[in-house]
Amino acid sequence: MSANERNVVSFPSVSESRRQMNESFLKSSDPMSAGMNSRRLDLLSSLIRRHISDGRYEGCQVAVARNGSLVFSRTFGSSDEITKRGPVQDDTLFVLRSITKSFTAAAIWSLVEEGRISFHDRVADHIPEFGAKGDCKHAVTIFHLLTHQAGFPHADVTKEAWADHRRMRDEVCSYQLEWTPGSRIVYHRYAAHWVLAAIIESITGTDFRDVVRERVIDPLRISNELFLGLPEEDHCRVAREHSPADRLGREIPFHTAENTAEWYLAGHPAGGGCRAANRMEVERRP
Repeated sequence: MSANERNVVSFPSVSESRRQMNESFLKSSDPMSAGMNSRRLDLLSSLIRRHISDGRYEGCQVAVARNGSLVFSRTFGSSDEITKRGPVQDDTLFVLRSITKSFTAAAIWSLVEEGRISFHDRVADHIPEFGAKGDCKHAVTIFHLLTHQAGFPHADVTKEAWADHRRMRDEVCSYQLEWTPGSRIVYHRYAAHWVLAAIIESITGTDFRDVVRERVIDPLRISNELFLGLPEEDHCRVAREHSPADRLGREIPFHTAENTAEWYLAGHPAGGGCRAANRMEVERRP
């Protein structure tokens, strides 16, 4: 059995996934009819209010679903500093961080289903300059990228490459290997998904953010609530990212890079998605 055969992973087709999504959109329901104890949800609300009062965080959104029903959806926090327009609202957007990776990966899966790429294609098959330096990087596959085995977990692109995708492609091709691809599994915080974004653009000829929106976000019918590359007019909706004082009482600085217009517009493929949790209720459609 070849290495590729051992590593074959089966995923549901995009058409099957869409059928399942159409059958599983959430509708509001009371907790009891969904088999939940509403008193526990009351305890959750009390805990969150206490956390906010204690200064652990300034606000949040919480949505709880059970058996296909949305049984709890609430917004917490009254600080005027959370967003540029003030306190958290039901349509406030929170940065998804690494959950974003799943949407970038889903765009890759859709291209696999169409036969335009394979999970075991080498990156260099689609971006020839990626493997042009004569090192083992020519052996990196899409499977390696998706499973954190590519061998460059600490690499990244510069801030200038967020908007300049020609530069982004050049910079991912300059990544330096830290070990042989496929020999270790180590979390690739940013690097792998920048390469996936470059592959998407190489295959489709289209900005990866538009591809994710057209292939993943729009079919989910949440294009006003989930963004990869946030329009400027919606920046006021985003909850700023920060860290409270640590247990020793030292203030942890704001994550300034992630609180900028450049970050929101970039649609970072590994961590820049924005979503409102409380907008999960979607009417079922045929």
